[in-house]
Amino acid sequence: MNTLSGRLAISTDAITWTLRTSGFGGSAIYCNTYGNNLYLIGGQIGRLDTSTDTITWELRTSGFSSSDIYDMVYENGIYIAVGNTAKLNTSTDAISWTLRTIGVNVSPFGVAYGDNLYVICGVSGMISASTDAITWELRTSGVASGVFYGLEYFNGLYLINGSGSQTRVSTDTIHWIQKTSLVNQGYSISYGNDIYVTTGNSGQVVVSEVKLRTGNGGDGIKGGGGGGGSISNILNTTGPGGRGGDGYVRISWV
Repeated sequence: MNTLSGRLAISTDAITWTLRTSGFGGSAIYCNTYGNNLYLIGGQIGRLDTSTDTITWELRTSGFSSSDIYDMVYENGIYIAVGNTAKLNTSTDAISWTLRTIGVNVSPFGVAYGDNLYVICGVSGMISASTDAITWELRTSGVASGVFYGLEYFNGLYLINGSGSQTRVSTDTIHWIQKTSLVNQGYSISYGNDIYVTTGNSGQVVVSEVKLRTGNGGDGIKGGGGGGGSISNILNTTGPGGRGGDGYVRISWV
């Protein structure tokens, strides 16, 4: 759990929460992640702490100087931290951090990993992707002036939300589909148990349930029945029906 004023709490059931001493003092904690047996928290003025038990925290040198850290992720043995002044740093141990060039002078707010791609998003509708967290390639989001804050990858989908009710989904980070969101300033997005949850300002929480609907079945072959199709309510696409199996000819023996 990350908050303003350096407050940090943990829970094993998301119902009962226990406060921990983060060492952030009055500075805000903006993000957290877990990987390789380490918990990481990051926030204002580039502060980054690590812990193996969420009780004792150790200050690390993030390389962000006075720039805020907005989001972090751990995948494939790499920690990635993104933040203000176009900062993106990587590390393999959460101790030594290396500044990377993202190819654009805007601040990333979100970072995620999925389908062998690291993806970041941020100011001016910026989306960029990388296979190694070193070389980054800009994508076309279709948004020129808005800010993307939340970014996650679930079930083969990259999901982004942000200012102006901007919610977009993609299967490849290249083609993005705009979705209608009731949150006018989305800050985060998550998924679990077939439900997407997005949160925003003024305490807004909006959910979207994954709905599987029946599509048209495929044609049968030689009497074999065709498989049923499907429709995705997230991507607004129709899945093809399965090909029918071979039929058989009955032979009578005398």
